[in-house]
Amino acid sequence: MSYGFSFLEILVSEKTMILSCIVFVICIGALGFYRKKLSVTMKTVLTIIFIITTIYLMFIAWLIIGFGSH
Repeated sequence: MSYGFSFLEILVSEKTMILSCIVFVICIGALGFYRKKLSVTMKTVLTIIFIITTIYLMFIAWLIIGFGSH
């Protein structure tokens, strides 16, 4: 028996998905509108966060398409 939250439950929770969508939009906005004002370090950090959230959202889309109800 497992008690508490597992990693998979946190990964597919609605709150995590909503948070990742918000972070994704913020990264796109910052990299799109403020790219000349941002330092190289901030651009790198935002790009890494953008890549991680993109992979996460693609994983969620794969789960929904592959294992969703027919």
